[in-house]
Formats: sequence, C-alpha cells, structure tokens
Amino acid sequence: MFNEQTGDFLKDLHHYSGNPEKALIQASKYLSRICFAGQAVNDRTSCKLTDSEKMEMDLFFTLTQKSPTESVLLKIRKPGPPYAAMTAAQRKKAAAAFYGETIKDPYEMAAMKRRVMKVNIAINGNSRRAVCTEVSSGGSL
Repeated sequence: MFNEQTGDFLKDLHHYSGNPEKALIQASKYLSRICFAGQAVNDRTSCKLTDSEKMEMDLFFTLTQKSPTESVLLKIRKPGPPYAAMTAAQRKKAAAAFYGETIKDPYEMAAMKRRVMKVNIAINGNSRRAVCTEVSSGGSL
C-alpha cells in the first residue's frame, strides 16, 4: 500500500511536470495516503522514524489532513466552497501558498519530491530492519 501510493504520487508529479501547481493538487490525494500508510508502518514496527523524519511526515500530514476537516489541498482538488468559485489559476496559487505556509518553504515540485522520497526511504528502511530483526530473533512474520 505504502509503496503503491508513493508510485502514484510520483506518477502524478511526472504527468503534470509542466504544471507544478497542478501536480501538487493532483498528487495531494496520494500524499495523504502515503502519510496514513507511513504512520501505520511506523506505529507497528520496532524501528521508528527519527525525530526529524517524524517532523517531516507530520508536516505532510498537516498539508493533507483528512480530519477533523479535510485539507485545503484536497478541497482544492475536488473544489467545494470557497474553491469552486475560483478559477483554475486561483486554485493553483492557493495550493502553492498553502504548501508554503505549512512546509515553511516556497512550493517547488522537485524539492517536495525529494522531501517525500526521503521519508519514503526512511519508512521502507525501518520496515525492512524490523522484519530482519524479527526473523533473526526467531520470530515469524
């Protein structure tokens, strides 16, 4: 699930590479799923994210949170009030602004991709280490 969502996230970034703000909007659905799946992996394995990796994932959670209220990015992706009244250009500008406010860096697609991949690599590594530890200690999967 986790790697599949990461693959779909990267696919959308590639597909909309000529339109970075549209890529952010479209990929937000997968980024949200990456966060939930990544958190589940982190919660269920003995190897944990470092504080800085956890902080990075928490920023992405804030960016794409589904509860208690749906995130700005997901609302822009499927526009309801107030985003339905905006033009596509206004929605793109709003998405980039929300990213900048949340992440504390201006939106830049390549930088976002690097940040997400860094968290992906950490979660995958922790998951594999946990499996190796379990197997080497005589446990079963």
